Amino acid sequence: MENIAPKPISEPTLEAMQTGMITGMAQGCFEVSCGDEVWLARAAASCLLAPELGDQVLLARAEQCCWILAILQRETSSQYLMQVEGSLSIKARDTLELQGERTLGLHSAGETRMVSEQLSLDTNSAEMRCQSVGLIARMARVSLGTFSQVAERLEQTIESVIARIGQNFRIVREHDEQRSGSHRHMVEDTLTIEAKNCTQVAEQHMTIDAEKIHLG
Repeated sequence: MENIAPKPISEPTLEAMQTGMITGMAQGCFEVSCGDEVWLARAAASCLLAPELGDQVLLARAEQCCWILAILQRETSSQYLMQVEGSLSIKARDTLELQGERTLGLHSAGETRMVSEQLSLDTNSAEMRCQSVGLIARMARVSLGTFSQVAERLEQTIESVIARIGQNFRIVREHDEQRSGSHRHMVEDTLTIEAKNCTQVAEQHMTIDAEKIHLG
């Protein structure tokens, strides 16, 4: 029986590599001028830097196709764009750093996610603007020099609160009300209550106990 070997898949044969300048766009391709000739070329998958008009590029020509392999020189723009069709992943076996001497920006039209075993942030100042924010943590520790809080409405639901405060000053402009199952107030030195009118009401018993009691 005769063995028929599979035919090898035909691949484009490289005809020439030359330099040229991008002079325009046509049919979704870049027009690359190489001397007196103009070629239509697409950016190669390895050319991550997005080509622009006026770029000096390295062009590879094959049968019925041309590719821009690299951007050799750009003089008219100080901004560079790395662009790929589809998803892009960057992986480093050790350390990956992104540095911007002036500004570092992260922009996403959808979702931005950060997943890490540990997150550290060191900055002189930080500001965050958002429509809504949620924080879920098993434990949180906050150490501040000065804390200022401004809110139109504050709602808190807490099972237990333990606070140790050196001094506490509170000014309520209008109504102040507290409701509790039981209330105990202990003062080591002096307790002073001042009011224009004062009313104390007990449904059953009221006890006042002291060594001396002055009324009136």
